[in-house]
Amino acid sequence: MIDRAAPDELYLPYYHDLHHDHRALSYAALVHARAYLERGSRIRLIAMYETPTETHLFPASLHPPFAPNMWVDISGTLETKLEAWACYRSQQLPGQTPRSPEALKAQAVVRGAEVGTAAAEAFLVLRSLV
Repeated sequence: MIDRAAPDELYLPYYHDLHHDHRALSYAALVHARAYLERGSRIRLIAMYETPTETHLFPASLHPPFAPNMWVDISGTLETKLEAWACYRSQQLPGQTPRSPEALKAQAVVRGAEVGTAAAEAFLVLRSLV
């Protein structure tokens, strides 16, 4: 799929989150996008993102915790993100859970506070040729 899409940026779920499918996807993409291969050499940015419902569930003593090194200001698009999230009803859980719109907004506000914006998303950059 990477060959057909020919992306210059690749965003993957954090490799060490709790969801096995996320790990499998990240591993497969990293193998496919190796920089010394022609198909991988075109990819100028590889970054992993946190998934609020999975990334922070492994104890840090078992797996490396998510430690972002890139933030993107989403202050102007946070409401659009929350509207998009509302379309995925099967993924939402009632009450105080990481899958609630309130929790997603709170995480964006915390990430924004880390870099002085109203809201942000955080990433762990693995490759940057930008």
